[in-house]
Amino acid sequence: MLKLEEIDKLTELARLKIPAEEKKILRKEVGEILEYVGQIQKLSSKEPAKEVGLVHNIFREDKEIRNHIKPASLPMLFWLMRQKRKMVM
Repeated sequence: MLKLEEIDKLTELARLKIPAEEKKILRKEVGEILEYVGQIQKLSSKEPAKEVGLVHNIFREDKEIRNHIKPASLPMLFWLMRQKRKMVM
């Protein structure tokens, strides 16, 4: 657990004014947090985890699809789109 002097230094660095009663609570809570972090550090291994399960792509491979619209037919296509839009409105 941290000393009260260390809590004073932390509050000074953070530019906080904390009453003495709250410093005691803060001392306890910060101590618990640091203890928990210490436990996590002990559990952490330098070796990365091995495969946990099988991972595979369930989607199909992408395929290139060529556009079948010829440039000469574009004006007719745009005209049909305008006509359809007029009917919807």
